[in-house]
Amino acid sequence: MNSTADLSKVKIEDDHIEVEIDRVSVTGKILERNSGEITISITSPYRGISQSSGNVPIPLRQFRNYSGPAGATKAAELLANLYSFCLYVEEHKAELLATLAEYEKAVHYAKHLDPVLLNKRQRMDAITQELKEYKRALKSGEIDSATYQRKLGPLKKEMEDLALEAEMESRMLLLQSFQAYEDSPVGKLWPENVIQYLSALRDPESG
Repeated sequence: MNSTADLSKVKIEDDHIEVEIDRVSVTGKILERNSGEITISITSPYRGISQSSGNVPIPLRQFRNYSGPAGATKAAELLANLYSFCLYVEEHKAELLATLAEYEKAVHYAKHLDPVLLNKRQRMDAITQELKEYKRALKSGEIDSATYQRKLGPLKKEMEDLALEAEMESRMLLLQSFQAYEDSPVGKLWPENVIQYLSALRDPESG
């Protein structure tokens, strides 16, 4: 499915955007718009999901600035992607919810059973306690400021490295779970947004 917005029929008024896609009127709301980023939420004929362009680095904004005409084009593109995604979900709901369930099982294993990840989290907990203890020792006068800073540096660096590893592993788990949809409309959205939408679709009472 490759729904494309008719850019000649894009209407933007304040935070409201309307485009025509395959002769269907699709509306959305502009949640954020500045020179480097634009975020759109679809409001009709579907709702409940948004998508951001991602932030354009400042040096590149002379070539791609979303405050002007490029912003209208990007907004229409984002809205078209959201509409295509919602249509796709409607047609493949059971399959996608099954994938969501498998992803959640993988997350549960990673959080509670994977020995490597458990060891990393235990080490992060231990570092947290060490940092608290050094802070207490500094306040009580057991160690001086120079000693505190010398102890603090390596622990903070180790904690940052472990946190980054955990974030990357979580991201990879998410991407791998939905890898089969990479070339579908699902692959055009941030995975976190997909998870949130599917979860709300499955458990509407919790939304």
